[in-house]
Amino acid sequence: MDTGYDERTNQQYFTLMAASFKMATSGKFLFRICTAVLSLWASTGVCIAAESRIAEVANLAEDIVLQLHDEEELVGTGFTVYYKGELASRSYGSISEDGSEPLTPITPNALHELAQPFTALAVMQLVARELVDPDLPFSNWFPQFMPWKQNPAWQDFTIRQLMTHHSGLPAYFALGSGMEVHEPDLQAQPWNNLVSRSDEIALVAEPGTVYEYSYLGYSLLGSLIEKVSGLTYQEYIKTNILDPLGMAQTTFVADPSAVSGISPAFINDETVAHRIFRDLPGAGLVSTLDDMGQFMKGLLEADRILDSGSLQQIFSVQNQGLPQDANFEIGLGFFVSPVTGGAFYNTRTASHASTDGVARSYLLLYPKKELGVLLATNTRLSSVKLRDTTDRIMEKMLEQEPEGLPEPWQAHKESSLAETESDRLKGTYSGPGGLFTVEESRKGLKLEVPYLPFLNVALIPREEGYYGVDIRLLGFLNLGRMSQVRQLSESLEGKILDIDGRKLFFWYWRGVAAVTLTELPAPQDFTAINAWKARVGRYSSNLTGGEYTLEFIPESNIFTFGFDGGGFRLFRDPPEIYCAVTVNSLQTCSKGMVGTGSRNVVRAMAGGGIRDAMGVTYNK
Repeated sequence: MDTGYDERTNQQYFTLMAASFKMATSGKFLFRICTAVLSLWASTGVCIAAESRIAEVANLAEDIVLQLHDEEELVGTGFTVYYKGELASRSYGSISEDGSEPLTPITPNALHELAQPFTALAVMQLVARELVDPDLPFSNWFPQFMPWKQNPAWQDFTIRQLMTHHSGLPAYFALGSGMEVHEPDLQAQPWNNLVSRSDEIALVAEPGTVYEYSYLGYSLLGSLIEKVSGLTYQEYIKTNILDPLGMAQTTFVADPSAVSGISPAFINDETVAHRIFRDLPGAGLVSTLDDMGQFMKGLLEADRILDSGSLQQIFSVQNQGLPQDANFEIGLGFFVSPVTGGAFYNTRTASHASTDGVARSYLLLYPKKELGVLLATNTRLSSVKLRDTTDRIMEKMLEQEPEGLPEPWQAHKESSLAETESDRLKGTYSGPGGLFTVEESRKGLKLEVPYLPFLNVALIPREEGYYGVDIRLLGFLNLGRMSQVRQLSESLEGKILDIDGRKLFFWYWRGVAAVTLTELPAPQDFTAINAWKARVGRYSSNLTGGEYTLEFIPESNIFTFGFDGGGFRLFRDPPEIYCAVTVNSLQTCSKGMVGTGSRNVVRAMAGGGIRDAMGVTYNK
């Protein structure tokens, strides 16, 4: 059902469908007249607005979105497109199990992490007013915030590093945070009290060296906004962003279900509760398709809520020259590299995704061309499919441009593998989910994936030192014929780089770094190893209710700290693989999946317990 035209907001929807008609009460009548006589009178130009370019773009987008909606059997789906000053929103399906309540462009949706562009925009407003210097340390405003550092010589993180997820902070602060609230009273640990709990938090990387996604970092930005402006975070956003843009249906809440009329989330046509995020500045957005269209206008049209120079900074690469990031690029509140590649390889798009594990949304902007797309669904869906569909809409918009589509990404051609390169590749690597091993097979090199023991992943040499993959079940059934596995095989390439004396095995999704496997370093401090050997054993956490085991693997001189069962196992629980670093801490070897916040640190505590970077304590 196309609900882009609604009686309750006549002028707004009339503007969407016929943008040049700036009338109020007479708009609906005039639109109908124009539509009726268009075929007879189009050449006169009287009713050209009724068939504006935005209508063409919306129709093209509709074909793509309806295909996704039908093929994936989604309960509700909607999109908003921005095309050179014009907007159109359309929605399909329902927000109820029986289909009786339609999803409309004014239905509130849980857009969670799309809060981050709002927070970064608010900070840049303060920068433009010379109230904040983004390159000064956060501790200038909050000297009491002093998280534990593995190396005391590390510098304090800056405001800019918070906005780009390069602060070295972990993904969350555990008490009452993240996607699951452990404490019954959510307000027992409000996000803006985190600055007083830094003694329980540890940095997981040196600030300014590597990307590490952090909701916690964006909560600290929210505290900065409050301190500098003298307003609450919600008050500041409303006064300086929402009200000027006419976003009356947008709010920031921890529990989206508290918002009247909100679309629930669906799995297999059954409603499920939205997850609760404590960290409002990082994941608390609830908005509508129409309101998000106005947000796109505010970002793509200079001087509405921010000057052009500041907007250019938001969309500019901020992490140049950081080898651990490979070619992954990020702006201020936006990812500015072509995250999914496709037609946008080597173009400067800006994007941000959101999910609560079920409902998903994806915002994609092309500032240079004044184009934007938001696609959202209330039904569990692959993030790759959502992004690919959004990319296809953007492709259709670019086809309207005189120069057409930019050059698409192409995989490197196959090549031979030198014996020296084969030896260099072999080894054990730490990565998301466990240990990865590159070893010799009868047909060449293969990658052993820890959580997929029945898959044989052959490494196929390609030009310029890259490797493709050939995925087979039990070593002989070629899974490349399955569409999703084929897409993975065709889009994934790996390459080994030596950085700071370590081998990093970067994996690129359509040309953009997405996963890093880190070679396990040789042990250097046997005093540290012996100290941690004394702590080997089983642990439990009162916060998560889970059981954990710290083990030592003599063959490689590494430790693992893993979840045994029971309680919660979500983002705040420790990753599986650690390496010995000092007597005081164990540290993860890999940044893992881009965007997951997978780095962690476990510290030795007095009395025999251990504590991770997110503040979770484990006792024997």
